[in-house]
Amino acid sequence: LHRDLGKELINHNARRIPVEQHKLNLFAVLCIEVAHYVAFVKCQKQQEQHEWLFFDSMSDRIHNEKNIPLVDRVPDFEKWIETAGKDNYFFLDLDDLRKQARPSSQKFTENDMRRLRLFRDGAFFFYENSSVNYQ
Repeated sequence: LHRDLGKELINHNARRIPVEQHKLNLFAVLCIEVAHYVAFVKCQKQQEQHEWLFFDSMSDRIHNEKNIPLVDRVPDFEKWIETAGKDNYFFLDLDDLRKQARPSSQKFTENDMRRLRLFRDGAFFFYENSSVNYQ
């Protein structure tokens, strides 16, 4: 089927094409653990100011029927990103605790659990081009 294509490839000369670099900014992370989805989303407060929010659609339940969503601020999000490479033992400890603990007996803070969700369950990372105006 592609018998002649090989000849073209052998005779093909490679040439360098300049690639323009763009800085991409993280603006959302979707985290998945089994069927439980949570998200971290960067929201603009004012011009040049933003904050990170945590969204959990199944934070709590009423009478085992209706999910109660939660939206909460995450003031330390950017610090988590900056220090992530230095905290390997932190994550190993939390992983071990998470394997042992049942939801009713978790031995770590809500903030630590969110941090663990971000780095262990982060599945989709959404970026935007910083040089493009999306408005």
